[in-house]
Amino acid sequence: MKKVAFVTGGSRGIGRAIVRRLSEEGYAVGINYLQSSGQASDLEAGLTALGRPAMAVQGDVADREAITAAIRRVEEAFGPVTLLVNNAGIARQHQFQDITEEVWRRFFAVNLDGAFHTIQAVLPHMLH
Repeated sequence: MKKVAFVTGGSRGIGRAIVRRLSEEGYAVGINYLQSSGQASDLEAGLTALGRPAMAVQGDVADREAITAAIRRVEEAFGPVTLLVNNAGIARQHQFQDITEEVWRRFFAVNLDGAFHTIQAVLPHMLH
């Protein structure tokens, strides 16, 4: 079975380190990002220069259609995702009384719904 990983929030920080490690372990890696296109592209270029398959794909985990499309692009290139790392998450410093409804909903959309969306997108292939 071909080893294919998809890492949400994979362009920087902990996600970037996870992508590098999985690549070293022989995984073709989908590097998901929302806004850090330069960092994601640099990581992809660095890995592919080493002969390691990698693909940077933009997609908001809070948007089911967008993240499913990103996962499908990776699967079209490398095959079904066999390992999912739900790393994307947001946390902002706010006094509780200052959190707006919009910020509150975004926290849940990324941190909870995002994991739900990505798991449902990859699970059918994993169950076979």
